[in-house]
Amino acid sequence: MTSLFLSLVKRPIGILFRKHKEESYKRTLTRQKLNVPGRGIHLSYAGQSEPDSNGIIHGGRVKLKHLSNEFPEKKLYTNILYLVSSAVPQYGEVLVRYLKENGVKLVWNQNGVAYPAWDSNNYKVTNSKMAYLMHMADYVVYQSEFCRHSANKYLGTVSVPNKVLYNPVDTEHFCPSEHPPPLNTWRLLVTGSHLQPDRVLLILNTLSNLKKSGKKVRLTIAGRLGWQDADRETNEEIIRLNLDNEVELLGPYTQEQAPGIYQAAHILLHIKYKDPCPTVPIEAMSCGVPVIGSLSGGMQELLSDEGGLLLEVPDVWDKMCYPKLEDMVEAVTKLMSDIESWRKKARQRAVSHFSKEKWLEQHRQIFKEVL
Repeated sequence: MTSLFLSLVKRPIGILFRKHKEESYKRTLTRQKLNVPGRGIHLSYAGQSEPDSNGIIHGGRVKLKHLSNEFPEKKLYTNILYLVSSAVPQYGEVLVRYLKENGVKLVWNQNGVAYPAWDSNNYKVTNSKMAYLMHMADYVVYQSEFCRHSANKYLGTVSVPNKVLYNPVDTEHFCPSEHPPPLNTWRLLVTGSHLQPDRVLLILNTLSNLKKSGKKVRLTIAGRLGWQDADRETNEEIIRLNLDNEVELLGPYTQEQAPGIYQAAHILLHIKYKDPCPTVPIEAMSCGVPVIGSLSGGMQELLSDEGGLLLEVPDVWDKMCYPKLEDMVEAVTKLMSDIESWRKKARQRAVSHFSKEKWLEQHRQIFKEVL
């Protein structure tokens, strides 16, 4: 009874404390001098285009960096607030209400949504906050058709102008190496933010099976291992599979380091389930690295038939699903049997469909329409 009583008491106290902080933040906003220009495109990103404390830009912030290079942030001299659903600032609702009340337009970039398999306890709360902001927008950019589909399913259909714009890549920064890795060792890569263990452990087992079949292989795992006990579990699996000499753990990396990481690989393995519009496969393709992924989320839209191979998984929302181990091994073998052709096709797809120049120009037209 005591623990139940405390939980009931803490809940309203927590709500009151949050309300107090929101009111304090709103008072800070109103004391600042906001200027809403009537002409020109003047963007605010609510500070979300900046790197984190380690100097690393990741997730939704990557595309904001492209925008801020073209449209530098004007926090208090702005007529458009541009927010990405996966990079909303603290007290985002308060900020949006305040700016909208003062005539600032909101362009909302919609990535993925929360769903039962991703967060069974809190997905409805997460989606309610996301839906509130999305429906405040004057224009919605969906990162893929899958993003539009999942948003319609969990957040509701918007009535404002909207379109699909796939995430961009700087094709000059992310480019193939003049000296690609030699073929005597098959070099595999998994990168990004690894929040589910199967995204790494299944790939370790794929590597093990390839090694047992007589292939000389090497795997680089780049990015943060983010699930509970991830470092311990990953290292234990490496030892169990006798892969000490075949696996390199790089940890987090910067956008400046990223091209070299891709260029050192033959194949990217990206098997996250229902990934809405991941930037990692686009960056890999731009570096001439084909992708093996999960036939779910927005991956079919990104890769089509040129960027690599997609492996069958069930289409459900209540559990995470991953490709079969034998399918992973077969896909790696198939790509490596004609890797030079795949390298060229992957690069061409990135250049044709995901260049940042086209993405920026489409945004310029959106901003003009909104204003």
